[in-house]
Amino acid sequence: MGKRKHSETEGKSDKKLTTISLANVSKESETPILATFPGTVPPAETPFTPYKRNYQTSTEKANERVLIGETEKVIFTGSNFGEDSPRDLHCNYYIGVYSKKNQEVTVTPAKVLSMRRKVKALASHDADVIHNKSFKLQRADLGMTFGTAKAKQQLRDEERNMVKTETMLDELADVQREVGIATASLPTQSSLRQQVKSSLPLPSFNMDADSPETAYDLDSIVTQDELNSIDIKDLLKQDTLESVQNWLPYSRSNIINTKIMQIINSTGKKDRHRARLLVYLSYLMAYNSKVKRNDLLNRERLQDALKNPPSIILQGLTDRYTENSLRTPIMADKILFYILVLSLMVSDYTVYPDIIANELSLKSSKAQTLLRNLGCKIERTTVEDAKMAGLDPKTANKKAVLVVPLTFPELSKGGKRK
Repeated sequence: MGKRKHSETEGKSDKKLTTISLANVSKESETPILATFPGTVPPAETPFTPYKRNYQTSTEKANERVLIGETEKVIFTGSNFGEDSPRDLHCNYYIGVYSKKNQEVTVTPAKVLSMRRKVKALASHDADVIHNKSFKLQRADLGMTFGTAKAKQQLRDEERNMVKTETMLDELADVQREVGIATASLPTQSSLRQQVKSSLPLPSFNMDADSPETAYDLDSIVTQDELNSIDIKDLLKQDTLESVQNWLPYSRSNIINTKIMQIINSTGKKDRHRARLLVYLSYLMAYNSKVKRNDLLNRERLQDALKNPPSIILQGLTDRYTENSLRTPIMADKILFYILVLSLMVSDYTVYPDIIANELSLKSSKAQTLLRNLGCKIERTTVEDAKMAGLDPKTANKKAVLVVPLTFPELSKGGKRK
């Protein structure tokens, strides 16, 4: 009797197991491609075309691919070989399709490419400059590059002392033509303002938002899968501020520490989504302040600096905030913008620039500028506001409030006339 029960239990447990199998893909078929887009991500409808060698070669080179896609203004290119290939890939990547009916996952190998972007307007401008260069200037360039010492000296003498009227007219015509082409393509003040707004590394935003909650898209900052990977069971068991600080990757933030203690000390059901959001904000602040340039190239150092986060968190930070494993000035600003948006979300869309500047080691003026570029209005803090927020009015004399519909600062039209 006991034996039959054991076999029945064993059969039930087998039904819960998921089978993983490798897809039967012919050599002629193309396998999927995984592409990373540091910085700018193209619209979902952007078409991409893969290219491979059209002749017989080694197995390694036969797997090399170049991927190209373009939008109206930007060209995206990437490859899985050469200098532009992804770095520090310590594993193979697969894409799987799950069959609920058969409880089976069918996987196939996937190629990994790192994409780069190029603005079309800049590329065409460079080409026009080269094309319109006069013959005389091209000859001088060749002479200065490949000529003998005597020929180079002669070219210098001609440039200084042997300027003829017809040459000046020719050069003037070249200049007029180039100036005409350049000024014809100059953007208007309004279009320039729009370009500046779109070029700021901000999360996805909604200009027609009717409430602060719908102004910025949380999924463009951190995905739900990343948030769900954060285990907060041990965090919610902490009972002192010191133990919370020891648990978090970034312990200096009074904003995060105070709000987590409020969740821990609250009665009833704990707000786990808000707790995970605060922990992710702590990861992001640690990534901004504690991770050095060399740490970005060393995964173990990166893990230690962030107190061993889940791998999906680590990969998300690398994909969003680095280009070729480096933190460029644009990426540095992007981290600050995303930190400030998250700070607004967990603070009912009101933050204090002086306090957040101190936590991020910024000047207060820098923090205020970043907040204005997010659509915040800087206001004076009343004594009542500071007390309600649990702050000293002397250290929090200004507050930043996110205002909807979103409005961004206008471009300066130049300095004052003297």
